[in-house]
Formats: sequence, structure tokens, C-alpha cells
Amino acid sequence: MDERGKDEGAVAPQKESGKTLLNWRNIRDFAIVLGLLVCAWKVARADFNINFSEFSFTDLLAMILALFSVWLSVMFYFKADEASSKFYDNSYRFTRDMSVVLGRIEAGFGERLRHLDEGYSHFRNEIGRLTGAGALVKQEELVVEEKRAELREIVESLAAEPTPNAPDKDELLAKLRRTNGELAAAQEELGRLRAAAAAEGKEQTMRVPDRARSLLKSFAQKIRNMDSEVNKGTFTSTDLQGFFRVHGLRMLSPRTRDYLVEVGLIETPQGPLTELGMAALANAIFSADPSY
Repeated sequence: MDERGKDEGAVAPQKESGKTLLNWRNIRDFAIVLGLLVCAWKVARADFNINFSEFSFTDLLAMILALFSVWLSVMFYFKADEASSKFYDNSYRFTRDMSVVLGRIEAGFGERLRHLDEGYSHFRNEIGRLTGAGALVKQEELVVEEKRAELREIVESLAAEPTPNAPDKDELLAKLRRTNGELAAAQEELGRLRAAAAAEGKEQTMRVPDRARSLLKSFAQKIRNMDSEVNKGTFTSTDLQGFFRVHGLRMLSPRTRDYLVEVGLIETPQGPLTELGMAALANAIFSADPSY
């Protein structure tokens, strides 16, 4: 370790001794100073002789215009720089404010979308739980349609062969009687399920106060008078939310909507309908019972 330190100490003085005054940096600085001194000496020894006798009004006007143009250029530069700085400042403030506003909108919209998704999930679960009879009715209607199609196919097979063979004819007749019996049983089951579904819907709407049911009945009558799809039977309960959003706010007074909020038929005075409100309004529209 000591020998290495001694070697480094011996090398250092040699490097320092290599830095002499005659290097390129010092030569460059000396040349610049010498050039400046020569220029200053020439200017000091120069003979300036200005003769104003030949300086005419045209020369004075040209000089004034030249100075004015220089001043105007400078003013344009400063004004353009000021306008550019102001534009960038306004752009920055606008971008900053818009980012803040968009952030708030995104946060509020995301929160509302989450609540809406939770509400619809709860609504679907409740509909699946409360309308089991309705699902059975749909299923039984499919069975009835299938049996009717089978009957039509058998009848068309008999009509297509004017003189069928005896075994084939007996087989088709037996199949026809069997299918007819299955169709009658399916229609009977469908009627029972429809009655159960109607009773279930009416039981749900019995929780609605009389005043609210009267208001919904009046609103349902207006819907029947306005929308021909209801009279055709093609207006379904899935359209109630959109119909209430479009026409309910116009047909029902603010006080009436506040009352419907109190009894739990709509969530806010601007909607939408609650689950109980959907069931009650659907029953008021589609129910054939005039005492509803």
C-alpha cells in the first residue's frame, strides 16, 4: 500500500508540471484580447468627419421612417409574445379545468352506474323470485304451441295422401288422438298457471294503498288511450320504465309523483319505477278486472 501511494505521489507533480502557459486555451484567449485591443486602437485613432451640409430633408425622413419601422417591429414582437403567452396560459387553465370537470363527471357517472347496475341486479333477482308462475306460464305456452304444430303436421299428412294405407291411417289417427289429448291437458295446465300468475300479481298489488291504486288505474287508462300497442296486446311490462320516463313526468303532477315516492312505487319524482311500482302498473294495464 505504501509503495503504491509513493508512486501516485511521484506521478502527480509530473502531471502538474505538464500544465504550462503555452497551451491552446491561453493562446486563444491572448489572440482574442489582442484583436480587441487592435480594434479599440483603430477606432480611437480614426478620423471621423461628419458633414451635415449634405444631409437633406429626404435623408432625415428616411432615417425617421427607418427608426419608426424598427420601433414598430419591436412593438409587434412584444405584443405577439404577450398574446402567445396569454394564449398558452388560457389553454393551460382550460385544459386543467376540463380535466377536473371530466374527472368529477367520471366519478359521479361511475358511482351512479354502479348503483344502477346493483338496482337492476336486485330487480332481476326479485322478478325471478316473485314471478315463478309467470315463467311456468311461458314454458307451458311453448308446450301448447308445440302440440298445435304437431297436430297441424298430422292433419297435413292425412290431407297429402287421399287414399292412405290402412296401417298408416290407423297409426296417424292414433297419433292424432294422443296429441289431441296432450294438447287438451297442456291447455288446462296453462289456464291453471295463468290463474295462479294473475292471483300472484294481484296479491302483490294489494300492498298498494287505495289512493295509489286509483292513480295508477287512471294513468293506465291514459296509456291505453294513447298507445295502440297496449290495445293490440303487444305492449309488454318491459316497456313500462321507458313509457313512464317519457309520459309519466308529463301526465302526473309533481305532488302526485311525491306521493308515489312516499308509498314506494317510484324511487324519485323523476323515476324510475320500483319493483312494486312495476308490478302494480303492469297489473293495472293488463288486468281485465275492473275493480282493480
